[in-house]
Amino acid sequence: MRPTHLILCLACLQAAGATPALGQANDGLTQDQRVGFRRLVAERNRLHQELAELDRQAADAVKAGRPTARLNARQIGVEDELDVVRLRLETTAVRLGLAVPEPPDPVAVDRKSAETGRRQLNRGVARTQVELRRQTRAILASLDFEPFLSGPMAEE
Repeated sequence: MRPTHLILCLACLQAAGATPALGQANDGLTQDQRVGFRRLVAERNRLHQELAELDRQAADAVKAGRPTARLNARQIGVEDELDVVRLRLETTAVRLGLAVPEPPDPVAVDRKSAETGRRQLNRGVARTQVELRRQTRAILASLDFEPFLSGPMAEE
């Protein structure tokens, strides 16, 4: 049998549903198990991002001199919830023989949003500097240096 015939046979069998899709292992997991695992991963990622946001808010509050007791309490609550979800995720992964994916890096997400914000702010900074130059020129144009220049120092 030629390799092209083998490929055609596999494609026909796959289309008929007789074999798993190429790249998928026949690991015996049900659809519910896969969906449950993906749901736990999504919940873990959401809590991870929420905790990073609470950390940023608490840092901003400290910089502004505002009290952080409520934010700290929310951080602890989210940490506890995240610990429970991580435990459930790891237990499920071991039971099903799956690898636990890494959570998204909040620093990388933060860098991307910071870069976007920086680009947007740069337009505002440029407009502000144009206006500041205009106002500075108006102030300098309104100054009368004649009394200063004709004073006693000018005669010597």
